[in-house]
Amino acid sequence: MRSRVHKKSVIWIIIGVVIYMVLLTGLAVFFTSNSRSRMEEMLKHEMVDVAKSAAASIDGDMLDEIVNDNKNTESFKTIYDRLSIFLNKTNAKYIYAVRKMNGDVYSFVLDTDPNDPAFYGEPIERTDELVEAYQGTPSVEADVHSDRWGHFYTAYCPVYNSAGTVCGVIGADFEADWYQDELSVQRLWILIICISTLIMSVFVVVLVLNMSKREAMEKARERDELQVAKAEAYEANMAKNKFLEKMSYEVRTPIDRIMSMDEMILRESVERDVRESANHIRHAGNELLALMDEILDMSMIESEESEVMLVRYDPVLLVSDLTEMMQTRLREKDIEVHTEIDDKIPSILLGDLGRIKKCLLNLLTNSIKFTEKGEIHLSMKRERIRGTTVWIRFAVYDTGVGIAVDEIKLLYEAIEDFGKMDKTAVEGTSLSLGIVHRVLKAMDSSLEIESKVGQGSTFSFVLKQKVVDEKPIGDYERAREVMISELKGGEAISYTAPDARILVVDDSKMDLKVVARILKDLEVMTDTTDSGARAMELMSINTYDALIIDHMMPEMDGIELLRLIRENTENPNCNKPCIVLTGNTIDGAREEYLKVGFDAYIAKPVENGLLESVLYRYLPPDKIKTDRLFVKRQGV
Repeated sequence: MRSRVHKKSVIWIIIGVVIYMVLLTGLAVFFTSNSRSRMEEMLKHEMVDVAKSAAASIDGDMLDEIVNDNKNTESFKTIYDRLSIFLNKTNAKYIYAVRKMNGDVYSFVLDTDPNDPAFYGEPIERTDELVEAYQGTPSVEADVHSDRWGHFYTAYCPVYNSAGTVCGVIGADFEADWYQDELSVQRLWILIICISTLIMSVFVVVLVLNMSKREAMEKARERDELQVAKAEAYEANMAKNKFLEKMSYEVRTPIDRIMSMDEMILRESVERDVRESANHIRHAGNELLALMDEILDMSMIESEESEVMLVRYDPVLLVSDLTEMMQTRLREKDIEVHTEIDDKIPSILLGDLGRIKKCLLNLLTNSIKFTEKGEIHLSMKRERIRGTTVWIRFAVYDTGVGIAVDEIKLLYEAIEDFGKMDKTAVEGTSLSLGIVHRVLKAMDSSLEIESKVGQGSTFSFVLKQKVVDEKPIGDYERAREVMISELKGGEAISYTAPDARILVVDDSKMDLKVVARILKDLEVMTDTTDSGARAMELMSINTYDALIIDHMMPEMDGIELLRLIRENTENPNCNKPCIVLTGNTIDGAREEYLKVGFDAYIAKPVENGLLESVLYRYLPPDKIKTDRLFVKRQGV
């Protein structure tokens, strides 16, 4: 029996990895043939960063002091030495300074070329990108240009003096041959990364198989030593959980990026075949994410690492959110969902909202799985109330296949141990019931089951909740309509915000591109950076309407950046809305981020429409141009 369970576990792991491998293979084929423009954009962004760094390394006031070709002045020597040192550390061929002289004529001020430098006052070709940089916006030439030094792509960045005005421009020339070579290298890296990840996936399968085999051998040898076997089994279980947790996080990171890239394809492509393939990728990715989340949930529950997170919540919004989340799964079956909410339930409660939603979602998912047609009911009933404490019975009942009476006892025994769920093979149940049981146990509750074969099943539990607002919710449907009508609290709007400006901070260039693409659809002015230090610099010269910040970044993470923003009370951005964008999706993550000071939480990959909905709540109303309504989900 044990070998059969072991074999089933291995099969599920292999299926998950196969989906992952197919997903990566499809992406490799697509991006190697369709991503030239995206790679060019990334490469030019890198060129602009070189020009920005060079401009940041010199003093604008010293640049103002250079008025001739005298190389013996302190200002000339200092700037020349700094740019020369910087040039040797980059891929740029030449770095030089330019200033507007004699009206609208742009001329060289200083050139670091040791062999054939441009002389002071020598005119330089006027381009739109040069003019744009002199007006304060870093830019890079779209096409290659030629001069007496060769064929180049040039990036420009303004230099500011102490008065805050542009006193010149730093130009960085990159050889056209280098540019083409970099494009080829980046394409090659895409293929190498995908192939390497495929190899790693195969390695994980082999590793899991070997670990399972060793574990089975150890248990066989220790059968006669019961106490030792229990101790070592516990240690092996903890090691397995740590491994599964690490695997879940490590695998989720590339999946998030794949899903982000897929979202870009869906937003940008109009070709039917491409969109159909992208939708298949999204579907497979969502299945794989769900599998990883379930593995992580089981790992954390078994390790007893998941803590109770008490938050205030609205029962009306909870039920509305759950029914909305089930709609996609219900469309594939002839099933109707009904709600039965006691009108005497208090309007605001205090409890572990994350765990309550997890339990109800698992029960609803289980009912949908074993109900081909008919009805599924979600109910909340107030059983009793005493002072500021209320006892609520949550229930999900369906018209599915049902469970035989003699099998219900076996099911109760099985949910005490995840491994026994497979051994019982009780029709009408799934592993999700084991997860629900463990979660409820952590909240001092238990799962109750009533069922009849061919008629359906009822799964319920009672939770003790604190009352925050004792006012009854009244009629649920009416309360839900009122909630939806309050746009700022319960809805978002399809809108544009051309006058709004947002700063996005994330060390992942792909995530920056995805968010920037979403904001482009909203017509929002967007600045992006990959470091907290650079974000602080941008906030010192710009005022933003909202800040979107990644958590895990090198040198300065998102929480530290948030602290610096809030502490710098003289900066106009100190009280602006800060939204955390993170791949951390474990239980209680949202509450922890809100606790440290973030205004909203969004998990990666960004769900379609969610970022727009969150921004609608926090952007200034006078900068929003609305169009039509759409309902958002609770939990932002």
